[in-house]
Amino acid sequence: MKGKKDTERIHAVEIVPQVFFINWLEKEGPSVSNVLDLGSMRVFAFVTYDGGNGQGRQSFFDRGSLEELVG
Repeated sequence: MKGKKDTERIHAVEIVPQVFFINWLEKEGPSVSNVLDLGSMRVFAFVTYDGGNGQGRQSFFDRGSLEELVG
């Protein structure tokens, strides 16, 4: 969620060289899973959350690109 900030404990494993599967549970309920492909600088995400108002569990899939920040 845009503008939100928190610290969560992640679980991560390198699947193949430069490709990582990362997962965490947020304090407010969402579960987030990412695949980071550092070779191609791409990220894939799957998020589940409580839809509220009796809608049950909802989810969405997203993808994007990574940018290396040198600071």
